[in-house]
Amino acid sequence: MKALVKSQGENATVQRVLDPAIQQNDDVIVKVAVAGLCRTDVYVALEQVPAANRIILGHEFSGTVVEIGNGVTDLPRGARVAVMPIFQKHTLANLHPIPHDLFTSYDMFGVHLDGCFAEYIRVPRRAIREIPEAMTFHIAAYAEPVAASLAVLQADIHPQQRGVIFGKNRIAELTKRVLHCFGFDQIEMVDEPELIDASPSSFDFAIETGISQESFSAILNLLRPKGMLIVKSRQHQAIRVRLLELLDKEIRLQALAYGSFEQALEILSSGELSVEDLIGKQHSLEGLAKELPHSLHSELAKPFVILS
Repeated sequence: MKALVKSQGENATVQRVLDPAIQQNDDVIVKVAVAGLCRTDVYVALEQVPAANRIILGHEFSGTVVEIGNGVTDLPRGARVAVMPIFQKHTLANLHPIPHDLFTSYDMFGVHLDGCFAEYIRVPRRAIREIPEAMTFHIAAYAEPVAASLAVLQADIHPQQRGVIFGKNRIAELTKRVLHCFGFDQIEMVDEPELIDASPSSFDFAIETGISQESFSAILNLLRPKGMLIVKSRQHQAIRVRLLELLDKEIRLQALAYGSFEQALEILSSGELSVEDLIGKQHSLEGLAKELPHSLHSELAKPFVILS
């Protein structure tokens, strides 16, 4: 099969590799229909996030079941599925709610395990969710970023509060839409140039979706005393923090990774959350390989790979 492969010290390239095979009783082989490109994929390709020495990239996808292990009794061949790409190692425990120790003992497609920028992928049954016939593969592939946005609802915030999202990119827009679904209507979005003109101490909480050293202090300045900064971006660069800036206002920090994958599928399936306008260019694997170096500069709509 064809796959977009990243080897350490080399550029990601489309290569011919062996089709994945069933290895464990709970394995499922999925024929990938569509796959979305995420910042994490780009960071792995640029070697800014640690990953396996040789890895097939990609982790946001949907597709069709083509083969199942002997231990899989509740998922037929031909089932249309979405996949939660991050899951616990060596356990049959359900993925949600996510246990607190998940991120010390997890696997992720495209980082630790071969990912979805390929014609086929091997997936453990516990990471798979069937999708309704009415749901398109593109919408199903958006379930992972929606689950990531749902994480902010675990913070100590409520709809009556005033919030600000730092960043004008698709994850910022997606997070704003998710919050709106749950009654948060006092949400503003700002980007780095607008931080200068924003009123200080005017927000109860802030959600960062791409913080930088330069913007960190400015975001704290927007928060009211005892306000909360919610960390969402998978920032690979170090950020220096002056603790006095936190202490002066008694700012609370909370880092949140994922909400419920099932809930993400529910609000997408019901139409409560719309993401159609956040679907970007469609690529072949070869086209995506060319797009990778430039994709961080165009984040308003998600690029997709069409594989079947």
